[in-house]
Amino acid sequence: IQKTPLRTMHGASANPPLSQCGDRANLKKTFMLLEFAGLTVAVESDDSEDLLWLADFFGPGFAPSAGPPVPASRHARLVGSAERYQSLRLLAQNSVDCIAAFVLDGGALELPVFHDGDAMVIHDTQFSAFLRQSAADSWEVIDERDPSETPARTPRRARAALMRMVREWAMHHARRQAFLPLHAAGIARDGGALLFAGAKGAGKTTLTAACLTRSGDFGLMANDRILLSGGAAGWRCRGMATIVSFRPGSFEFLPDLREGIERVATGLVNRLDAGPPAALVEGRYSLSPSQYRRALGVGPIAEAPLAAIGFPVIGADVPGIRPTRLDRDEAERRLGDTLFAQTAADCRSPVFDVPEAGAWPSPVEVKSRTAELAASVGHRVRPDCRSADRTCGR
Repeated sequence: IQKTPLRTMHGASANPPLSQCGDRANLKKTFMLLEFAGLTVAVESDDSEDLLWLADFFGPGFAPSAGPPVPASRHARLVGSAERYQSLRLLAQNSVDCIAAFVLDGGALELPVFHDGDAMVIHDTQFSAFLRQSAADSWEVIDERDPSETPARTPRRARAALMRMVREWAMHHARRQAFLPLHAAGIARDGGALLFAGAKGAGKTTLTAACLTRSGDFGLMANDRILLSGGAAGWRCRGMATIVSFRPGSFEFLPDLREGIERVATGLVNRLDAGPPAALVEGRYSLSPSQYRRALGVGPIAEAPLAAIGFPVIGADVPGIRPTRLDRDEAERRLGDTLFAQTAADCRSPVFDVPEAGAWPSPVEVKSRTAELAASVGHRVRPDCRSADRTCGR
C-alpha cells in the first residue's frame, strides 16, 4: 500500500481502506501500521477483519499500511481470550479506583483501573474489553470473543475500545505538536474548509448534513473534531474520526436522509461487508465515519486550508438561517468556548499521552493560539451560514 497525498476531493479516499488495496486474500494479515501527523501506531489482532475495520474507520486521515513489524511510537494488540477475560473480570470486582482514560467532548472519561501483577489494567465497560499495559509503549485490548467465530454473527465490540485507544494517542500527539483542537464538524471543497463549531447539541451534525445533501461538490472532513495547524500565514484543518450519533429527530429537517441512514446502519462494530441492520440504540443511530459518508453520498476529505468558521445557534423564533458577522473579540471568545474538551483547562489522559512528541501547551499558549486564529480569520468567522457554497467560495 503506497502512501498518496492526504488531501482528496469527492470520491475515492486518498488512503483507501485495506479492503480496497489490491487482492483482499493477500491482506489476511494480523499486523498494520497507522500513521497520523508523524505518530506511528503498530496494531495487531487475531482477526484481520479487525484491522480492515480500523483502517476504514480512521480513513483517510490516518495512512494505513500492511507489512512486517517495524519500529513504531506505540503498539496495540487486540486479543480474544475467554480465559484471560474472565480472570481480569474477577480482579476488576475488587477495583475501587478510576482513571481518566479517554478525553471525550464532555471532558475526561474515567474508567475502573486495577493491577494484574505489575501491569495496569483499565476496564472499558462500554465496549466489554480490558486494556492491559504490557510495556511502556504497548497495550493489549482483551475480550472474550473466540477468534474462530464469524464476525458477522458476533460483532466485536472491543474494536471500538481499540479505536479509542489509538485515537487518544493521536489526539495527545497532535496537542504536543501545537495543533489547536476544535469541537467542530468540517466540510470542504477546492475553496477550502468550512467548519461548524459548537458544544454538543448545537446542531453541528444536522447543519453539516444539510450542507452536504444540498451542495453537490462538498466532501466530509469530520463530524465532531477538527485539528488546526498553522498561523498568520494560513491555517489548515485535519479531521479526527469519531462515532457519529444521529438522532431520528434530525429527519424532521432532513427527510431524504432517513433512507440512507437506515440503509448503511449495519452495526458500528460489524464487518464492513456483512451484518444485520442495526436498531436504534438509546434513541439514536451510531455510525462509523465511512457509514455516515455512504449515507450522505459524499466523499472523504483528509486535510484542507481553512476558509470559514460558523457557530450554529438554534433559535425557535428565527425562521430559516440568518448569518451574522462576528468581530474579532467575539470570534476569539466563541473559539475559546469551542476548544475541544475544555482544552484550556488542560484536560488529558495520563495513560495514553505521547510525551516524547513535545511540550504540552500551557493554558497561556492555548489562549495565544486562539487569539492568533481569531485575528487571522476574523473576517471569515460567522455564527451561522446560509450558504456553505458562497462562504467557502470566498
